Amino acid sequence: MYNSVASCLGTIYETTSIHSSHSETLKVWLLVDEIFEGSPYKVENIMSDITPGTKLMTLAIGLACLEPKRTMQYIVAGRHPLTGEVLREGRRVPILVDVDPYLYQQE
Repeated sequence: MYNSVASCLGTIYETTSIHSSHSETLKVWLLVDEIFEGSPYKVENIMSDITPGTKLMTLAIGLACLEPKRTMQYIVAGRHPLTGEVLREGRRVPILVDVDPYLYQQE
């Protein structure tokens, strides 16, 4: 894991990147939860980007984002029509993934 600072449209954003293997799904879930809980920022001002993650990493981040006001985003990019590879040029569109689950207890 490493920290970096990203600049976008003149605004500075603090970012944390997480690198994980498929066997560490629980660790990723707990780490993302810790970031939300321990951050000096308001929860609604934190965005979890699931674009570069594996399926299991996305699941872990999704589980950590089940609590209210926690959101995720995915960046959609153009793809080559034959190979499916992401095109370097072209428009990138952020898609908000906001999950407010209805959880029920079985009786």
